[in-house]
Amino acid sequence: MFLKEIVFFILMVFSALMLVYEWLSIYNRINYKLILYSILLVLSTGALLITMHLRMITLRQELENTRRLIFVNMNSLEKRIEKTLNHYLKVIEERINEFGRRMYR
Repeated sequence: MFLKEIVFFILMVFSALMLVYEWLSIYNRINYKLILYSILLVLSTGALLITMHLRMITLRQELENTRRLIFVNMNSLEKRIEKTLNHYLKVIEERINEFGRRMYR
C-alpha cells in the first residue's frame, strides 16, 4: 500500500475515536463498546476505500495493456492490408500496361 493511504487511514480512525469519545463525554456516559464499534465501522469503511482505490489502479493498468495490444494489432493489420493492396496494384498496373501495348500494335 501507499504511505499516503496509510496515513489517511490512521487519521480517519483517530478522528472517529476522538469524535465518539468527545460526544459521549458530553453526557458523562462513556461507553467503550460504542467507541470500539465506531472504530470498526471506520476501519471497514477505510478498508473499502483502499480496496476500491487498488481496484481502480488494476483496471487502469488493464486498460493500458488493452490499448497497447490494440495498437500493435492495428499496426500489423495495416501492414497486411498494405501488402495485399500493393500486390493487387501491381497486378492492375501490369494489365493496364499489357492493354496499352496491345493498343499500340
